[in-house]
Amino acid sequence: MSSVNLHLIYDLMYLVKCAIEGIVPDSVRIASLDLDALYQLAENHNMTAVTAMALESAGIRDETFLEARGKAIRKAVCMETDMHLLTAQLEADGIWYMPLKGAVLKDYYPKLGMRQMSDYDILYDSSFPDRVREILTGLGFHVDEYNMHNVDSYEKPPVSRFEMHRRLFSPYLDDRLYHYYENVRDRLLPDEGTEYALHFSPEDFYVYMLAHEYKHYITGGNGLRFLMDTFVFLRRFGETLDTRYIDAELEKLGITEFAEHNLHLVRHLFDGAPLLPEEEDMLEYMAEAGTFGTVNNAVSNRVEALGGGMRGKLRFAKERILIPMKTLESAYPFFYRHKALIPFLYPYRTWKLFFRSREKAAAELKALLRTEGKKKKQNKV
Repeated sequence: MSSVNLHLIYDLMYLVKCAIEGIVPDSVRIASLDLDALYQLAENHNMTAVTAMALESAGIRDETFLEARGKAIRKAVCMETDMHLLTAQLEADGIWYMPLKGAVLKDYYPKLGMRQMSDYDILYDSSFPDRVREILTGLGFHVDEYNMHNVDSYEKPPVSRFEMHRRLFSPYLDDRLYHYYENVRDRLLPDEGTEYALHFSPEDFYVYMLAHEYKHYITGGNGLRFLMDTFVFLRRFGETLDTRYIDAELEKLGITEFAEHNLHLVRHLFDGAPLLPEEEDMLEYMAEAGTFGTVNNAVSNRVEALGGGMRGKLRFAKERILIPMKTLESAYPFFYRHKALIPFLYPYRTWKLFFRSREKAAAELKALLRTEGKKKKQNKV
């Protein structure tokens, strides 16, 4: 039995639509809102600022929501300032780069801070990781994680966090996504007025949005913010998109069905139309996952991908202990390049388990013991 309150989700998405389209919410509909429950749901999906803006337009000035909106605006200003400093140096050094995901989508929203950001994701020329580290540390960032995955993480107090991507996808989860974007530089277009800033065409950006979310959807899950992002993107570009090109690229990636279900859900949800049972299932799964997914989903979905049942559990345990070479390449590139040092990886991972990832490992173990390896609702798509 799902613990999701569908009526509350509908109310949240109604307020989101009002904020984005500049509509004052209906006073009768919002009169009976449980603001505490609404805030908790919005917080779980990084959507408190946009909700606050809708409520304020209707004359509801709830302090918790207003504080969240203020924090979102301040964070947006800080991170945008740091982004300008970083890109100016990348331009000076001749390193190509491309903002990703929310760092692009935020500009399609009507107000500053409406699209809340956990971090800025940036793809860059992977030939220069050391120089990018020097630039960011010189700007006051400290290294959170470097040369351990496809993404290097940097943080700068009080709020800035940058995720610097060497590539877009790992071969670990889906070879099709990895190979499709392996030479992504060939797909990119130059920004006007710059020498090294690049961007996707609107069609390729939409395909990448869907590919990225599909990756999360089949692992830990993705949240309601993605539905909001899709709605905003299609408001901006929907009438001009080359749908035949998009359909062909989605087919290459093997995510046509996911894309169709997502599109139908977004249209029905924001138009106020009744949802089909499979759309409600998809909505519940996304609502339960929150912004960053859940460990339980990640374990359950991976066990299912590995065959399900006890067989899938044993395979999951094996790949967590004895890392497959494909995973090693993306998760621990240093050891992949220096294979003679692989025996030293296991003491390192043991240290990391006890001192940095103990809670996550415990959650994984608990989820593994609990899961039956059955297909989840999201696999209906």
